[in-house]
Amino acid sequence: MRLGILCFFVALTAGCRCSPSQATPVTLRLKNATTAPVYVDDTDHQLGLTVQRNVNGTFFGFDDTPDCACLACQTACECTCGPAPVKQVRKVLPGDVFERTWNGVVQVAGTASCGGGSSTQACLVPDNAPPDEELALELCYQPQVTGIPELPDGGTVEATFPRTGQICVSKTFRPADGVVEVGPNKGAACSQSLPCVGVGELCLAGSCTTGCPENGFPVLGAGWALRIPSPDDQGFFTTSAADGGTRRSTGTGTVSSVVYQGTTLVIRLSRKDPATQDTLTGALYLALPPGPLPPLDQGSQVQVTVVDGSSQDNPENRALVVRDQSGTLLIAADMAQQGALLSPTDTAPYTVTTGAGVLGCRQTECGKQLFFATRFQGPTQASVLDPGKTAVQTTDGQGTYRVLNVFNASYATTPCDLYDFRPWAVWREKVN
Repeated sequence: MRLGILCFFVALTAGCRCSPSQATPVTLRLKNATTAPVYVDDTDHQLGLTVQRNVNGTFFGFDDTPDCACLACQTACECTCGPAPVKQVRKVLPGDVFERTWNGVVQVAGTASCGGGSSTQACLVPDNAPPDEELALELCYQPQVTGIPELPDGGTVEATFPRTGQICVSKTFRPADGVVEVGPNKGAACSQSLPCVGVGELCLAGSCTTGCPENGFPVLGAGWALRIPSPDDQGFFTTSAADGGTRRSTGTGTVSSVVYQGTTLVIRLSRKDPATQDTLTGALYLALPPGPLPPLDQGSQVQVTVVDGSSQDNPENRALVVRDQSGTLLIAADMAQQGALLSPTDTAPYTVTTGAGVLGCRQTECGKQLFFATRFQGPTQASVLDPGKTAVQTTDGQGTYRVLNVFNASYATTPCDLYDFRPWAVWREKVN
């Protein structure tokens, strides 16, 4: 069968249409007109774009840039293709425009008979698309990717594009148009007074979106976390049950030593048993993300509290408070998994609350994780911090304090056991 007279049926078009003797090349253009970067599969310079043909009312994609001549049915039995092209992911910044050319040839799936008909080989039959045939250009992209190397702006990195959760949009065109342009969805403008109304939409960066634009918020885990391991207790603490199934351990005594082990602060404590005069000891542990650690003087008198909300489903969930002998706050930290462990009385003179608006989101194995700011209200000023951010406040008569929003995120719905993570810390850096 000569390709110049190959006929095929096109959905929604009556009759038989013949393939022209020459194909009409088309420029395929990707333009990011949104305010956030997106990521596409750029393996073999595809730019996340796929040309689709209408078959019986449904658009199907095909390999519009076969990179091996041995894929053609004419040569499929004579040679084999080499290794597959290296997988690439491209980062497309706001305002970026990228193009590639499709030669106008539809690659139709076929079968070649090899070895005198004893075996068959899947192959491609080229078919020149008529200039007026309605086709579609599909763009599939991710607003956010994790688990792959850092991508340069407007560049590519060797990695496998994650298909799960990808967003796909398409635009119809005809080869006679010469150019077809497609880009990621640009949501409606939004604000606090003009909220999003679409199902699953969030107002991020002034636009409504169901995806998760890239953000610089930290990933909670190894290297960035607040941890409060179980304290050592050789009689120093008095432990009692508290509200909500938590356990509260308290003690008053002397800081016998302060050790800084990387990002972990170890506070060793001692006190005298009033009845026996025996020395009772204990130790607190506080691990923070990389950065400054709370200063504490050896020999100072302190009042300490550890609130333990750990359970089988939530095995590490604790908070601690350290005050001097006059009651001035020195350190307060709360892992705050599934809710705050410390009350406003515990954290005074600070009040720690979560901001109302969603700052961003991230797709994880547990679903869509929503990020929030944390508000630290001190006696004279307030700081509203994004996840991972820190600030310094001066509190009259008590000193200069550092406040840290370690992380603040939750899942609206999730199959995982834990859905709420809002760890934070406050400590006095110096006496004014």
